[in-house]
Order: sequence, then structure tokens, then C-alpha cells
Amino acid sequence: MCSSPGETKNARCQTARAGWSSAKLVLMAFRVRVCRLADIVAGELRAFAVTGVTWPVILSFVEHELVAVPGVCPHEDVGLADYGELEGTTLRCRVHGFEFDVLTGRCEHDPRLSLRRYPVTVIGDEVWVDLL
Repeated sequence: MCSSPGETKNARCQTARAGWSSAKLVLMAFRVRVCRLADIVAGELRAFAVTGVTWPVILSFVEHELVAVPGVCPHEDVGLADYGELEGTTLRCRVHGFEFDVLTGRCEHDPRLSLRRYPVTVIGDEVWVDLL
């Protein structure tokens, strides 16, 4: 069995090694358990730290939809857990005033910017978020 691209113990490993050099990079979702449904309050931003991730994941119920976004403003890397406020479907960064629609990710001030939305899966009462 080949354990790394550099291993050359037998012909099978050499064949696998040749395939590794031409393989395409495939990214898969990184699904993490973030919280329980009871931890989320409709219309309020709730931030949850995720091990290995710099910024927290922010969750809320917005118009009866569970929404998950990164805890950082795409404009200037400002922490939205501390400086974000949610009004209806609009998440506003209070530092520079940039506003994002949390249902579409669209920035009200700069069409080149968007707030990423993470796919959310609810299993029982646990909330799981796909980070990639």
C-alpha cells in the first residue's frame, strides 16, 4: 500500500505516484457542529467559536430561515460579533457602516463585496455548518 506520493516500494506505488502528480485538487466541505437550536434567537446575532477557525460563525433566524455567516466584515476585517447589528435582513457593520443582506450576501454599498453564507444542516437539535 502506498502511504505517500514519495513512496516507491513497488510498481503499484509507482503507478499511484504518477497519478498523484497529475491529480486535481478537490475541496470538500468542512462540516462542524456549531451549537444547538435553542442557542439561537430569532433576529439576534449569536457568535460561536469554531476550533481552528480565526473568526466565529454567526447564526440567526432571519425571516424564519436559519442563516450562518462568517463573523468578520468583508470590507475591513472587523469582528461582526462585537460590531455587527441585525435589523430585519440587514447586517450592518457599525465600524464603517457597510450593510449586507444576510439572505443574499449582497453589499448595499459596494457590489464587489459580498457576505458569504454558510450552508446549514440541522440534525435533531444540533446545528452543523459547512465552512468550505
